[in-house]
Amino acid sequence: IAVVDGWKAAPSRILTPQVQTALTKLMKCMGLTQTQSQNEYQVERGNISTLLKLAKGQTLVARVMEQALLPVPAVTSLLPVLLDCQLSQSQSSKSAKYDKASERLFLAITMVLQKVDMTTATLLQCLQHIQRIGKDALGTPAKMQCVHSVLRKGPIVAKQDPSPEKRG
Repeated sequence: IAVVDGWKAAPSRILTPQVQTALTKLMKCMGLTQTQSQNEYQVERGNISTLLKLAKGQTLVARVMEQALLPVPAVTSLLPVLLDCQLSQSQSSKSAKYDKASERLFLAITMVLQKVDMTTATLLQCLQHIQRIGKDALGTPAKMQCVHSVLRKGPIVAKQDPSPEKRG
């Protein structure tokens, strides 16, 4: 894909105009739009859900996550919706217990969970989606690793939570 190849070819991972244009198109395709606040993004669930219905779409999103192409605020906004869509779709398509593209995406989500700082609200949304799916959220080793990463992230995020209730 042009954005990944351009990013790799760019000197010192600097966003060239070509990469910036391709990245903007990719974010629009994924349903990510920047709000008035420059550090916040909205996610259009329909876009990402449609993209994830295809194995190529799952592979694309996994590559974007693995290559860290998106800004951190975009990733943290996308993460709960992405996890919900992927868990829901993998739950409804029980015919393929092991799907390579789906497994790769769950592993990419796991990597993001381990490396990216996030708010308590983002983590709570991820946990709610996992709870809603139930035991199907543990259906494959990659899903188990993903759920485990969410659970391990809880105490880390809780320690960093600056909310008034915690300071109280």
